Amino acid sequence: VAEACGDVTAGCVNDYLRLRQPQVSSITLRNERGHLLTLWRFGFEIGLIDTHPRGIAKVRVRRPPTKAWSPDQLRSLLDAAASFRLRTMRSGANAGWFLRTWVLLGYETGARKGDLWSFRGSHLDGDTLSWTQSKTGDPLTRTLSDPCLEAIEEMLPLGDGRIIGWAATMRQSSRLMANCIRRAGLQGTSKWLRRSGATHCEMRQAG
Repeated sequence: VAEACGDVTAGCVNDYLRLRQPQVSSITLRNERGHLLTLWRFGFEIGLIDTHPRGIAKVRVRRPPTKAWSPDQLRSLLDAAASFRLRTMRSGANAGWFLRTWVLLGYETGARKGDLWSFRGSHLDGDTLSWTQSKTGDPLTRTLSDPCLEAIEEMLPLGDGRIIGWAATMRQSSRLMANCIRRAGLQGTSKWLRRSGATHCEMRQAG
């Protein structure tokens, strides 16, 4: 092992990274580079390798484009949600209004699903929704559109004070939303609501 460690050079590591580049994703390649550097540093510290790692090429991670729905696709999703209005959920909620409220609230607030399920009427002040993000503890405020407020008014009086969380468990709701997305002819999951809202905000504020 000690003899083999003597052959470790920046050149051979860089050759390995170039060889692997077309074979794996940039994230995998970056991780492999990190593992190699960790082993090299360890070998240097215990005296198996004479030189500290230097001159190793960096790996630039190519991030895929954000997957999100366009405004037209969101309208298609709302149309599909309306087609569920003849269906009553186990909780007594109207499935169409539940889906519409979820889509608008998720898109306009950019909130994670757990936060959406915890939203209560007490978080509303006129057209403003304020809450504390469960993941980060950050206070957030969003102004809601009239269609979103209308949908909330349809859902809120029927439940336990929560806006949509009372109507279904998160697992049950995921199946219903998946059916709605398929009916709209779209790909993706409810997570795309949050991404779509953030993407369109960035587009409006660009420059």
